[in-house]
Amino acid sequence: MFYNGLYGILPTDKTKKKLTKFQNNIEFTNVLNNLLNLSLDIYEWKNLPDTCDERLMESALLFRGYMALYKDSNGTVWSYSAGPGGELTRYGYPSKGYLYALNGVVEQCNFYWPFMDNADANGVLCLDNKMGYPMINEIIQGAYRISDAKRSLDTIAKHIKRPFIFAGTQEQVDAMKSIYNDIDNNEPFLIVDDEQMMSLKATTLSTNIESGAIKEAWDYYINTRNDVLNRLGINTKSNNDKKERMTTTETLGDLEFTQKQQDYRLEERQKFCDRVNEAFGLNISVDYKQSAAEIMIQQNQLSQGGNNEQDTSASNNW
Repeated sequence: MFYNGLYGILPTDKTKKKLTKFQNNIEFTNVLNNLLNLSLDIYEWKNLPDTCDERLMESALLFRGYMALYKDSNGTVWSYSAGPGGELTRYGYPSKGYLYALNGVVEQCNFYWPFMDNADANGVLCLDNKMGYPMINEIIQGAYRISDAKRSLDTIAKHIKRPFIFAGTQEQVDAMKSIYNDIDNNEPFLIVDDEQMMSLKATTLSTNIESGAIKEAWDYYINTRNDVLNRLGINTKSNNDKKERMTTTETLGDLEFTQKQQDYRLEERQKFCDRVNEAFGLNISVDYKQSAAEIMIQQNQLSQGGNNEQDTSASNNW
């Protein structure tokens, strides 16, 4: 039987092999959804017209690498997912494009560029990054890496509950299975009778699962997750184990890399805002969203006259 839930189906009677595959898929889906939500929440747009949707704008940049604002014949400005439509400028930018709405509406427009004759321009194109490369590809790959590391951790945790291989008759194997089923069900203690104790006297082989394996697997998972997040411009350095503190040079180097990951995408958005303001007479802008830690630090500094030295290691920690 299956329970049909809001986000999918939950198995209740699958074989272990099918259940494992299901768990792998669910873990990947969970990680992917989390990375998408984090990636869509890095930048904050200000002074957008009421007819423009910030979520659509960031989603289009994430999934397609392009987004555009378009002014219709009534003078209303709309946000669209976009794609280049040919007729490149001398610098390689598309002078025409296609605009896509989620309800299936498709528009064509002429893009505004400062170095062009913009008499017919009714749209402004935004690139997510200098290459116009959709970050969804990196997010999907990162989700595979993180979910695989997490499921490997789950597997090692399972093996720790089974530190040996049992070899015996079918009767002995069945008895051992019964005992381990109780372990899987988190029974607080195990009870066997004298007959079961006699039947358990068979050959056992160690699986050589070392006691530190789960710690190593956890460190690998955390490092993998942090690497993926840092590549998306999300700082995780304050989460490092205090026993394994990096040097100041190493920390600054990694923070600079993370900042660059944010900056090259922010720069394209800011250039886009400049073009929109010139073309449509608006006053839109974009910047990073502040984290809760940053807001708390700023509030503490204001409350103490701005002279206190706060630990800013948690700044921008998503």
